Amino acid sequence: MFKKTKRQRPKGIKPGSQLSDALRGLQQNTTTTTQPGDDADTPGDVGLNPTITTTLTSKSEDDSAERSDQEDGNALPFRPRAQNRNATNWAQAPLSVKKTADHEFIANEYYTFYDATTGTHSDAYLERKTDLYSSMSKFDGEYLKKPIHVLELAKYCISGLERNLYTLEAQNWDDDYDSALKGADYFHFRNKNVRSAPYNGIARRIVLNTKSQQLSMKMVDALIPLLEQGSDVRDFILNFKAFLGDTPLEEIPKADKIVIYYNPDGSDPRNDRVGNRIINVIIGTISRGDIDPRLAPFYETIVDGLGWADEQGGASFTTIRQMVMEQVVKENPFVTDEEEFYTLVMQKFAQMAIDPSNTHQVAQKNPMPGPKIT
Repeated sequence: MFKKTKRQRPKGIKPGSQLSDALRGLQQNTTTTTQPGDDADTPGDVGLNPTITTTLTSKSEDDSAERSDQEDGNALPFRPRAQNRNATNWAQAPLSVKKTADHEFIANEYYTFYDATTGTHSDAYLERKTDLYSSMSKFDGEYLKKPIHVLELAKYCISGLERNLYTLEAQNWDDDYDSALKGADYFHFRNKNVRSAPYNGIARRIVLNTKSQQLSMKMVDALIPLLEQGSDVRDFILNFKAFLGDTPLEEIPKADKIVIYYNPDGSDPRNDRVGNRIINVIIGTISRGDIDPRLAPFYETIVDGLGWADEQGGASFTTIRQMVMEQVVKENPFVTDEEEFYTLVMQKFAQMAIDPSNTHQVAQKNPMPGPKIT
């Protein structure tokens, strides 16, 4: 059906930016059972560094801020617009809920890596049986058990060529779409008309956990018009990807079935106009019941199953935080309790340029507020 490449095994798609090598040893010295280049278009050998760089290239790289209007802990009601009539029951999550969730996740992981009776490393950790990445990002569901048909993807191949809006690539198979669909993969729609730079040097991502591949296809159809001429956000959308397969699989998938990467519009730093536009497309396309409420930890949740974060560059959002936590464990063979572990993780986040007060963000001065329902 589709063109096949000569390559015999998957390879990661290298992004446009890298972190510097100063702390490359952090990843090399981290005990982990996960595969490198797991959930972003990144090579497996990148390290972490507190100096953040984001470089826009012809193949926009794939893989930020306080929401002060929600810090009172009260969910904000959706103010309905005509184009979003079926979304009037959406309500946004308060930032305080995120901080509690961050604490709870880190505290619970203490018991994965440590024996609470002695404060020393657990048997599971010493025997390398822990899998932090999977516990952070993978959740049971029916998503891969109900595949799409290969012809459903074919229309995007044709549209991409005819309309010259995007380049379609499989994350691990490039243009070998048959192989990618057989084992399920992310399919990237890379905007060919990016005309923007990251605000504060930092791009952003919005993640959505759709319940089915059919819903993901529906979202792709809704997102493509944002790349068309005349779209008010065309210049700022870097890329979006959907996780798709044409064969029923028992594999447990990651939670971020749809990911949209974009540059915030710096012309008004008080308002994430581009992110807000994307969010309103999402809630105007699917209902709250279409979303699995589970996401990986540390995302800023807009509503359950829909969140956002800064792009730190060099590795994926979840991989960076996984590596930081595992490095804390490696450096500390004795930790008294979960509170001490939480404190150590927050300190390491700060060292790695992750804002410990807003763990979805890169530490920065005057960050733009995050995307929200408007």
